[in-house]
Amino acid sequence: MAYAGYAPGHRVVERTPLERALRAIARPETLDLLERLSKNVARAPSEAKYRKLKRANATIGREIFDDERAMRAMTTMGWIAETIEGSECLTLPRGTTTTMREVRAMDEARTALRRRLEEEMRAKIRARAMANDPRRAAPVSYTHLRAHETEADLVCRLLLEK
Repeated sequence: MAYAGYAPGHRVVERTPLERALRAIARPETLDLLERLSKNVARAPSEAKYRKLKRANATIGREIFDDERAMRAMTTMGWIAETIEGSECLTLPRGTTTTMREVRAMDEARTALRRRLEEEMRAKIRARAMANDPRRAAPVSYTHLRAHETEADLVCRLLLEK
């Protein structure tokens, strides 16, 4: 078996279809809404009002029905798109339940999304700084500097550290 660069004992965990669908969602607000809706169903599974979502609701229409990735996540959880009395709805059939495991998956997806958005923002800031001052080098770690140290640099560093 070939070495893949993983630390000893490291396991690669495959994401579930729901986790993959949630990670594809691009807006934290959408994940917040999905989490809130799922918590309602998990806490009160017999409440009919939590098992039916109407497109006519502005927030639900914008965050779920208008977002293909959110709709994919909802159908992965068992929600069914249908038309009831002339209006588009998502309904969760009686036998289908939402557990706190799905809620935790949404929280993890939101955390991963926020990290990704923050990293993209940092990358834009770095790119802007490099464009404004091309002489400016990207920051590197102390370990990286030590890895490229020559004998002359080492003597200089040791003299400076005294």
